[in-house]
Amino acid sequence: MNLLDQLSKKAFWDVDMKTMDAEKHANYIIQNVFEYGTLDDMLNVHRYYNSKKIKEAFVNYQFFLPDSAAFAATIYDIEKEDLKCFSPKRLRRNVTR
Repeated sequence: MNLLDQLSKKAFWDVDMKTMDAEKHANYIIQNVFEYGTLDDMLNVHRYYNSKKIKEAFVNYQFFLPDSAAFAATIYDIEKEDLKCFSPKRLRRNVTR
């Protein structure tokens, strides 16, 4: 299965998908799909990458939108405290006064 052929352009408006490599750019692909992709995109990513790789991408991503992070944490059984985007430092930046 060629993952990139299976994904919609919705999550990759800013790059030429023809220049991407599914292994080399795995974190970027996983993060963008769960942030901006469709449900079909998420299912394709889930089928292509193993759970360990997906969890690793989520844990290390610092800028998840809160809803996307909560969804990913629930689906992949990740403690919110383990996600860098939920660190106190990151949360303080998102607070408006």
